[in-house]
Amino acid sequence: MPKDIEGTLSAELSRFCNLVAQAPKDFDWSVDEMSRFDALTQDYLHQLELAGLNYRERAKVATKLADCRKRRRQVKNVVEVYEPFVEFLRSDLGIQMSRAMQEVLGETRKIQKLHERRTYRYKVLDKKEEIK
Repeated sequence: MPKDIEGTLSAELSRFCNLVAQAPKDFDWSVDEMSRFDALTQDYLHQLELAGLNYRERAKVATKLADCRKRRRQVKNVVEVYEPFVEFLRSDLGIQMSRAMQEVLGETRKIQKLHERRTYRYKVLDKKEEIK
């Protein structure tokens, strides 16, 4: 058995609870960012179409457009990976699981605090009596 199983368990439960809390925020941010990149793509396309740019200016806009599409792809990948987990977390079962894990973490920490303050009360021996 690992030496500090209590600390390890508490730390891992805490990490999981933090992941459960943070994942929907990261997902929502990524969805918003994907929409922002979609709007930026439209801006660049309209610049190319309507701005009457020369060759050099079109090349600059095209480079920005390519960069925008790459960044959108990265954000979309995050959305796709997080989506099943976040959908579960937002379901009734996911909400119940999240609350239950928070309770488990709280109980685990409470027990750890008790362990830190643990003392033994002698039943027969006098506290001052030396054991030989």
